[in-house]
Amino acid sequence: MLTSTIFNTPIYKSYGKLIAEQHYQPVGAPPAIIRKDMNLVVQEAYKNEVPMPFANIVRDRLTATVALGEPDVDWASFAKRV
Repeated sequence: MLTSTIFNTPIYKSYGKLIAEQHYQPVGAPPAIIRKDMNLVVQEAYKNEVPMPFANIVRDRLTATVALGEPDVDWASFAKRV
């Protein structure tokens, strides 16, 4: 129901399904690449004094995903650690 109302967007439909089914293959974007991007987001937010607490949470969970040896899964696998 949510994906047919306010969350009727491709990102929610595709990643929502991957996360719900815990199906992280094939890899769209590896966790290490998205972690790099999240590091840039957090750095820019800090530099510009913009609070982004959820960005830190996502970055930390991506770091855990990479550290636990899951580099060959889609970045959505970080949802297992939220």
